[in-house]
Formats: sequence, C-alpha cells, structure tokens
Amino acid sequence: MKLIKKFLLAALLALLSVHAFSKDLTPQETTTVAFYKWYLGELVDKKEPFDVRNDRVLKRFLAPALIAKVRKLYRTEESGRDYFIKAQDFADAWKDNVTTRVTETEGEESTVIVKLTDNDFASTIAVQLRQNQGAWKIINALNINE
Repeated sequence: MKLIKKFLLAALLALLSVHAFSKDLTPQETTTVAFYKWYLGELVDKKEPFDVRNDRVLKRFLAPALIAKVRKLYRTEESGRDYFIKAQDFADAWKDNVTTRVTETEGEESTVIVKLTDNDFASTIAVQLRQNQGAWKIINALNINE
C-alpha cells in the first residue's frame, strides 16, 4: 500500500510540475506552431506541402503573397534550402520540438522566434506575421541561425 501511495504522489508531483512550466501561447505563436507542426509533418511523410491540394491549409496559415512567393522560389531556386526551416535537411523530431517566443508586436504585425530542435542539430527562424481580418498569417520567414 505504501508503494502505491508513493507512486501516486510522484505521479501527482510530476503532473503539477509539467503544468507549472507550460506556457500559454499567444495567437501569433498558436498560428506559427500549428503551421510548423503541419509543415514538418508533411516533410516527414515525404509529401509536398505546396501541392495545390494543400491550398486550403496553406491559406489558413500563410498570406497569399507568401504562398505565391514560395511557389515561385521552389520553381526557380536550386539551392535545396527550404524556405521555412532555413536548412537543406531536417530532423523528423523537429515536428514535435517546435518552441516559440514573441519578440515584438507592433499594431497588426508581430515577430515570433521559432526554434526547431533535435539532439543533433537545430534551426532558428524569425517568423513575421500580420493580422488580417482577425487572423494571424505568416508573411515572411528569416534565417537567424548562428
């Protein structure tokens, strides 16, 4: 019986500590995290995120001008570096390791720092968003890897 009580107490303490360290995401972070989890999931599954069949999903997260810009880049650029992860390669674990923090919000524009991490390597991106009709849309992604 003592063992069960100790186990339950340990489980309760672990649950409380996870809750204490979790943070509420801002609407800009929510949009950014949701996009990156979906986008990286597509890459992990070896799918093409910018396929026209994904237009509905892309329009939920990205400004129309950015969708057009990235499609044009992917047609003409041969560097192999992905626009959103700012790398030629990625770790499957990035999909589950997306962390964010808002660095600046001015009016209807905001910048969110995104870190994609794994044991082996990471990528850091400054994602710029603009609020349009109450929804935050990604308008740019900048490489800030060190």
